[in-house]
Amino acid sequence: MNEFTQAQITEHIEFVKRGKPCSVLPIRKNQIDVAIELSNNYGSLYYIEDIKNHEWVNFWIYKRLEMLEIIKQLPDSPKKPIDHFILGSAFGYSIDCILDYIKQNNNDAF
Repeated sequence: MNEFTQAQITEHIEFVKRGKPCSVLPIRKNQIDVAIELSNNYGSLYYIEDIKNHEWVNFWIYKRLEMLEIIKQLPDSPKKPIDHFILGSAFGYSIDCILDYIKQNNNDAF
């Protein structure tokens, strides 16, 4: 794994350590071992999610055990305002920012 990818993983781990409920980044399957090692070194929890591209996975980082079930149920492509609210909350955005985004992008919902 190159230094840039290691730095990205470390940055996402830091996001979670500083208070975001979870973070995710795509990594190549052949880099999973290093990502796991980094996560373990920082005391973070992780979840590896297969995606349609067989060479890549989504590497989820989170701090609380309760977050795993939420991660597994997050919508893939948000369509309704509630989908955006759930995703925004999971990634640590403020309620005001989420609602502003929904208002700007879903005028028919209000």
